[in-house]
Amino acid sequence: DRLLSEWSGCAVLVGTDSERELCEGIRKSCKNSDRILDMSGKLTIPDLFTLLMQSVFLVSNDTGTCHIGSVIGIKTFIICGQGDYGSFVPYPETPEWENVHCIFSKRQCRCQFWRNEDCRRQKIYPCIAGISVDEVWGVIKKYAGLNLEGS
Repeated sequence: DRLLSEWSGCAVLVGTDSERELCEGIRKSCKNSDRILDMSGKLTIPDLFTLLMQSVFLVSNDTGTCHIGSVIGIKTFIICGQGDYGSFVPYPETPEWENVHCIFSKRQCRCQFWRNEDCRRQKIYPCIAGISVDEVWGVIKKYAGLNLEGS
């Protein structure tokens, strides 16, 4: 909602076949659902590469999709927990990764590389749930190079 209310583009949701219901729920819950295309379960890996190469930027969690985005050179925003860094999201903050922006929780993390069973039982890891929409949007707005309405 935040992105589509301030940007004139459209969004594409991708995921596996098992994530179709989740993606459709996300699409239906958005005010601008007519500008969201749900491609979950419909893309092959080569199709995903093609889609990403035609995209302005990518917002992802710590999946293979963010690695693809970084390799093809599009702006890639990764929402991740502190346990990801150096493990699932091995991106150093150096100029060669200027298109990759990791958005971490600023709160103390107890996950310790996902070994904390209390964290593992949560639907969303607490360190990831603690990342606000404002934090994510602030990073996207700063680095995506979007032509935003009213900005």
